[in-house]
Amino acid sequence: MASKASSTIILSLSLLFWIALFVAGSTIPSDNVLQGVLGEGVPVGKRLLHLLGFVFTWTWSNILLLCCFASLVGEYGREAMSRRKIIPNPQVALVRGFFIFLDKGRRQRDRPNDHQLAGGHRQEDKETAHERNLRIGTDFTPAHGLPPVFTY
Repeated sequence: MASKASSTIILSLSLLFWIALFVAGSTIPSDNVLQGVLGEGVPVGKRLLHLLGFVFTWTWSNILLLCCFASLVGEYGREAMSRRKIIPNPQVALVRGFFIFLDKGRRQRDRPNDHQLAGGHRQEDKETAHERNLRIGTDFTPAHGLPPVFTY
């Protein structure tokens, strides 16, 4: 049974690891790391290190790890912030995070496309989401297509 202090330490380390994983996944291109795995003449130790780096930076495995660590942060955070005694269960938290990852992928795959949303009509017969947002004044996408956060 873990004490509240050890749960707080695990919570802090999990949160720091989640932040590091998020930053690594969003800033380090995985194709460069993959070249270290597949490159000729790379020693086995470096190849394994590059493989580990690839797992942390490749989009799908990075999202999976982020989901699992977010569940761990939630589990230990619930125990650390609770006034009553709660025994954290990290295995259940990891499984919960894994199934959140699977559910998000399923929802993305099963989402209807524009043709289905238009009721099967031709593309010219319906107003696109971009045109609708322009009409009602809620489109904040700049003309060159980048999100507004990158235009400064």
